[in-house]
Parts: sequence; C-alpha cells; structure tokens
Amino acid sequence: MRHHFRCANQQKELQIRKKIRIVYFSVIVVMVFSATMVFCFSRRAFAHELYQVHRDAREEGMGGAYISVVNDAESLWFNPAGIARDTGTYWTIATIRAGASDPSELQDLQNLQSQSSFNSTLQKLYGKPMWADVGEKSPYADADSAFIMPGLAFSYFMDGDSSILIDNPVDPTLDLNYIEDKGFALGTGFSFGNVLQFGVAGKYIMRTGVRQAFGADTIANILNGGSTSTIFNSLNNTGTGISLDAGANLILPGQMHPVFSFVWKNIGNTDFKPDTGSAAAPPSDPAELEAGGALRFDLPGMTILPAFEVDYMNDSTVQLGQKLHAGVELSLPLIALRAGLDQGYFSYGCGFNLGIIRIDAASWGEEMGGAQGQMESQRYLVEVSLRMGFSGAHSGSADDSSDSGNWESYFDTGGDGRFVRR
Repeated sequence: MRHHFRCANQQKELQIRKKIRIVYFSVIVVMVFSATMVFCFSRRAFAHELYQVHRDAREEGMGGAYISVVNDAESLWFNPAGIARDTGTYWTIATIRAGASDPSELQDLQNLQSQSSFNSTLQKLYGKPMWADVGEKSPYADADSAFIMPGLAFSYFMDGDSSILIDNPVDPTLDLNYIEDKGFALGTGFSFGNVLQFGVAGKYIMRTGVRQAFGADTIANILNGGSTSTIFNSLNNTGTGISLDAGANLILPGQMHPVFSFVWKNIGNTDFKPDTGSAAAPPSDPAELEAGGALRFDLPGMTILPAFEVDYMNDSTVQLGQKLHAGVELSLPLIALRAGLDQGYFSYGCGFNLGIIRIDAASWGEEMGGAQGQMESQRYLVEVSLRMGFSGAHSGSADDSSDSGNWESYFDTGGDGRFVRR
C-alpha cells in the first residue's frame, strides 16, 4: 500500500515538474521573441513625446512599469487581465487627479491664445516643454468613479492631457497636444488554473481636442496680425470612438510570485467619428503591444515589488530607450515608497493610506526632444481617491495580500500590517 502511494506521489511530482518546465520554456521563448521585436522595430527610430491621456500616480512613480502590477479598476486602462486578479467587491467613489510640469504655465496656455500676449508668451516658452494633466474647459477633467468585482469592472471617466512645445526660434514650430476624454469603460477577466489570466476591456470615448504641429508660416501670420484662432479653434474638434484592449498574465510557481504580462491596446487602432458641426475628427490612438513582468518579496513588515515593462513594441518610430520602463515599490505600514526609470529618466512617488481616503503623488520625466535624452519634461501628479470595498481571498500572485473579509478601506493591509493597494 505504501509503495502504491509512493509511486503515485512520484508520478504527481513528475507531472508538476513537467508543467513547470513547459511554463518556464514558454516564458523564455516569449521573452526572446519580445526582445527581438523590440530590437527590430526600434531601428531608424527617433525620440518624440509619447501621448498618454489616462495616467495613474502609482504607475508613474514606478517608472511606468505597471501592467504586471495592476489589480484594481485601473486594469481597464493598463491591463484587463488584472480584473481576474481581483477577488473582492470595491467601489471607487471618486478619484481626482491633477498634474503639471509647472503650475504657473497654466496661465501661459491662456495667454498664448490671446492676440495681445501671443508674441511675449511665445518668446517665453521657446524650448520650454509645458504639460498639464487637466483639461482647459473643466477644472475636474481628470476624474473617475469605478466599480470592480470578481471578473467584472466598470468606470465612468473624465481624462485630460495637454502639452505644448515651441522649438527653434529661427524656424519655429508649435507642437500642440490637447485632449479631453469622457466616457464609460467596461471590462472582464478570467483565470485558468491559477496559471493564466485573460481579460478584455472596451471604452466608449467622447473626445475633444487636437494633436498637430503648426509651422513657421502659421506663427508668422499671427505675429503679423492674424488671429490665434488659426491654431486654437482646433481645440474644439469633437468626436466619438470605441476602443478595445486585451491582456494576459502568466503566473509562475515560486516564492517570488513571478508574473509575466502581455497587453494589446487599441486593437485595430482607435479612430473617432467627428460630431456634427466639428471641423475635423479628434486625433486617433494607434495600436500598441506591451510586455512586462513583476516579482513580489514578502519580508517581515514590508513587501518589495520590482517590475519591468516594454511598450510600443510594434512601433518603429519609437526609440528603444523610450520603450523601456523599470520600477520598484516598497510597501510599509500605511505608506508605500516608489522609484523607477521611465524612458531613461528617474521617477519617484509615494502613497498614503488614510482609511477610505488615499493620497498618491509622483514625479517623472518625459522625453520631448528629437533624440533620446535631449529634452526632459519634468512632470508632477497628485491623486486623491475615496474608495471602499468588501475584500475576499487573495489570488496569490504579485501584489496580492491576505484580507480580512469585512467591509473596509479599498486599500487593505496585509496580515502583518503592510500597506497594500488592492
């Protein structure tokens, strides 16, 4: 009898080892393929601003390495497979975000639209990147409310993203990016054998704005008495579109809880149909392939979460340095500290758990020049959230923790008091 059980256990161990070898071999193949894709598609590339309308302070603090970490309603934007990692029911009552490269520059944006102050503001902003994470028409343009439960997430959102770069005084160019998005997001996620997670998310987006470069002739016309409406009327371009994202997480066995993730954003490109009366359609969002990974180290009183990510794997116009992201999060009781490298620039951030109120902040650099490392736009983002929820059993993957199973703050603590974001 004991011999029979011994043989059965040995066969079971052999099957488990075989599965582990298959999984690890698959990961190696995928990583080699990803690296080859990045190398091939990065040749003859040049640096430029990579537009991102929806941002998260935790993501930016970790250098943008987030797709293998996210496991809450933010999965609707970063990796829909993260919905499958949620095991409780949570309601983000409200999240408000505000960010800028320099708060005083918000007034410069207003002055640039005035005929009387256009020239002086133009001279002031030459070679000085300007960015804001709020919309011009609404002071609450970057906010959302979301609900997530096992396998399902929903959100109503209002996002804003604005940037201006005026370069080359001899032959000036004004690069204008202004986007306001409003709409609904719905996603679902599934787990298969605690090894593979898959999710999809769709969004109905009502977009206002423009991404366009205005050359020396347009600027000269305004300086000679022409109207600034030549440029800024395009801010009123409106339209609607539907986006679709898909993501997958591969969870490997081990004490470090390794997770590898793959995301396809804006499948088939996200184009917008112009509204009646709009001079043109607002700018579209191209398809994007991303890959990343994360580990989790549980230590007494703390958790360390390192992560990496490669973005724009399918875009040959993006330099390799802009595609790479790496970051780490140190979770302590009531506070989380973050740092990373985003497009070759240092990023840092922190989060504070005040019960149902959560405050996150981050600073990072964004490449704006024509070559990697040429022109950094230093940016700052503050995020305040009001969230509550009912937590269930954790899924055992990176960035999960044990929960109490009672109604409590959306941001739980682990069994030893560590600060953990759900």
